[in-house]
Amino acid sequence: MKKNYTASDTILLPQYQQSAAFMERFLIAAHEEGASIVRSPNSTKIKMVDGSELEADVLSYFSDGIDEFRKEFSSELLERISCHELDLFCSVIAEEWFDGKRLRENGNPRRLKRSVYDYLSRVSGITKPAEFIQVRESLSGVEPLISAEAVAAILTVNDQMIYRHVEAWKQQHPNASHLSSNDVFFRRGLALKAPLNTSEPYREWDFINSYSIAFSAPEQFSQMMEGRAPAVVNGDMALFEGRILFFSPFVPGMDIGQLEIGVIPAESPLSVHYQGEHAGIMEYILDPPLFQRD
Repeated sequence: MKKNYTASDTILLPQYQQSAAFMERFLIAAHEEGASIVRSPNSTKIKMVDGSELEADVLSYFSDGIDEFRKEFSSELLERISCHELDLFCSVIAEEWFDGKRLRENGNPRRLKRSVYDYLSRVSGITKPAEFIQVRESLSGVEPLISAEAVAAILTVNDQMIYRHVEAWKQQHPNASHLSSNDVFFRRGLALKAPLNTSEPYREWDFINSYSIAFSAPEQFSQMMEGRAPAVVNGDMALFEGRILFFSPFVPGMDIGQLEIGVIPAESPLSVHYQGEHAGIMEYILDPPLFQRD
């Protein structure tokens, strides 16, 4: 595998091929022979999707329709779960999960992880859910935030809404005529102590994991920790079916600046493939077709 990847190499990665925003980056880099793509620099403030990406890839669709999305989300869930469970779920995601690591490891976010654990073990039938994640933490004494059945309902509504609104967004995209669902990727920025072991199936870090439909926010998250190796894990949206616990534009009260997607572990192993280090960030792709593995 090459060591020095130019902008011409990076634009050919499947996760960037249909992005108008990434094409803009490529066109800027192309003026200098052998130049690399410019990445979004880490910010000491709250990580946000770059304005240029919001505009070029029309991701503003998800902020412009936020009021209707949230009404739709609440209305559809209230047909499946109690008002109390809906309010509790939304408040924990919007107020405690979004706060970051300080609150995610304790209190209600931890109780929500227990709810996901119960869903995986009782509804999905996974005998040992803890083997699907990297964190080694017992949730046996933790009271669930909401029922496993409520988690199942939330996953179903998110699946349906993501499908509808990604389809609507695609119609507004500059590449609408040839943008397929296989071209829509979710990404997770990681600061790694060591490269991922691609000889083993990919395991999520925890029972709830942050991804984004944008690429600029994960780039920033990957650079957060000094001395760690920045990496971005990419997967096409089909790999996340039945796994989306929340999408920030849908959750009442939640900040949408990261276009964050909360993902639970996959119910079956996914392979992970290394695509090389591009402009200082290691790129990985989940379970790609054979022709995308080199």
